[in-house]
Order: sequence, then C-alpha cells, then structure tokens
Amino acid sequence: MPATSRQLLLIGGTPRGAIERERVAKNLRSVHRGFYVDDDEWRSTLQAHLLRGGRTASVSHRAAARLHGLDGLRDYEGFDVTVSINSTFRARPAFRSRTLNEDDVVLIGGIRVTSLERTLVDLGRVSSVNDVEVALESALRGNDPMRPSDWNEGLFAALERRLGSTRAPGSGVLREVIGRRPPGVRPTGSYAETRILQALRLFGCRSLLRQPTFTVVDDLLKRYGTWYPDLYDPVSGVGIEVDGAVAHAKLGQRRRDAGRDNVLGDYVRVRRIVATDVEGEAARDFARNTAASIAQRRRDGWQVNNVNIDVVGNAVSVRRK
Repeated sequence: MPATSRQLLLIGGTPRGAIERERVAKNLRSVHRGFYVDDDEWRSTLQAHLLRGGRTASVSHRAAARLHGLDGLRDYEGFDVTVSINSTFRARPAFRSRTLNEDDVVLIGGIRVTSLERTLVDLGRVSSVNDVEVALESALRGNDPMRPSDWNEGLFAALERRLGSTRAPGSGVLREVIGRRPPGVRPTGSYAETRILQALRLFGCRSLLRQPTFTVVDDLLKRYGTWYPDLYDPVSGVGIEVDGAVAHAKLGQRRRDAGRDNVLGDYVRVRRIVATDVEGEAARDFARNTAASIAQRRRDGWQVNNVNIDVVGNAVSVRRK
C-alpha cells in the first residue's frame, strides 16, 4: 500500500516501539504526523491526506477534477480533500463540509472522490469563472469529439436541478457559467475551443454556435461530407476552426482543409487558429480581428446579399441565392 499510517502499522503487527525503525527501514516519508507514503507519486500522497481526513474524507475540488479528467486540471499537483465538519483535520488541503454525503462520493481507482456534479459545484469556490467553464465544457463533452451530437445532456440537467436546491460555496460561480450558455447548445469540442470562445466573448461575440451540423446545398461539397465548424456566426457567415498543432500540420490534412475552405468561400469565411495559440496575446489578436470581421460582414448585410442561411437548433443549412 503506497500510503499508510501509524495505526495501520500497529494493526499489521508492527510493535509500538518499532514504528520508527519500520518507517526508516521501508523508507516511508511522513506526510502528516503518523501518516506516511513509500514513494513520491501524487496519488500516494493524496491517499495519505485521505487517511488523515478520516473514514468519510473524499478527494474534492481541483484534485477531484484531475481524477475526473477535466480540462485545465489534468496536471493539478495539489491535494484537496473534503472532510466532515467534526474532523480534526483543519488546515489546507482540507475543506470542512456539513453537506457532503455518500451520494456525493464515487470511487475512482479505489479512491473516494466527490462526484462529477459535486466537483463542478466545488470548483467555483477555488477557481475562476473561466476555469470552471473550461472544466464544465469538458465534463459535458461526449467521448468522441468527432461526434459532437453525443454530448452529456443528462449531466447538464442534473447540474441545473442541483443548483436549484443548493447555496453551497461555489454554486454561484457555476450558475454564472451555465448562464453564459445559450439553451440547448452543445459543448465545445476541446480545451482550445473553450479558450478561444472566451477570448471572442471579450470582443462582443456572444451568439456563436458550437459544433453545428453545417450543410451546403452544393454538389462540390459532397466529397467533404458533413462539416462541424468549431464555432460559427450565422449572421455574418464566419466560421472559426481551432486546428490541432499535430493533426493539421500534416500536408494531406492542410490540403484537405484548404480545398474545403476554397469551396466554402462562397458561403462562409473560415478563420483558423492553431490550438497552441489560444491563450495570451496571440489569442487576443485573433479574437479582436475575428470580431471585427464578424461586425463588418454584419454591417454589409452579407447574408442578405449572398445566401440563404437556415438555422434550426444547432443545424445550419446554406443555399446560394
């Protein structure tokens, strides 16, 4: 067992007077007084914190988000745990709670972890609105990004029900995040898409469709199949693609992208950004220029003059006039 305690050593038969010798012999590192690990792995130290927290302690907040595989926290190195209000474990990384119950706990790799719904609520207590949005979008995303219609609508409904009956710390932030989302909208397709959506929002782009099913009534496009632009503004006909730095660097993929963009040019203006550039100054410049293009095409009445665009839910159909 990578994490152990003085009590467990005693239960295992180590004499009380030999605890220290046993610790040295097995190269056990002390995490808390009387709680040890036998390596430097993150999960081992996390388990030692859980032992210290007591039988009902659970991994929570950012550490739980890492175990759930949520975007933005996959490399988190802290050890957040939630303990009962009566626990003697009072200092961080412990969060004391009156409301955590067994319905809020799941097992991941044998470790007690707050459920996905509870974790998303708790994140608002320790993370920014934008970071909670990144985590939420990844939680809602389906297992296959190439099939954006398969997203976790059940989780979204469960979160809305939960927020309707709780004022727990962090719930206000999650409410704000959910309030940003147009009703019924799909999640973004990746961490990078969420970040560029946030950058565009700062420049007034608040009505973008996410991963819409885009069809053009044009025989030239049949070879490309159904297109799912990452983001799309139906009024201006501007589509945004966040290209994977590896996949879209391949010559064949670049040629395919360019060919489709050329054919689509009569119907939509495609703007591309590499996924590695979705934060910092590069993202702001891209968002600023894209927002300006959207605003200009809206002023010019692009849709009225060129094409008919029908939007039903998250499906877009475009036909030349």
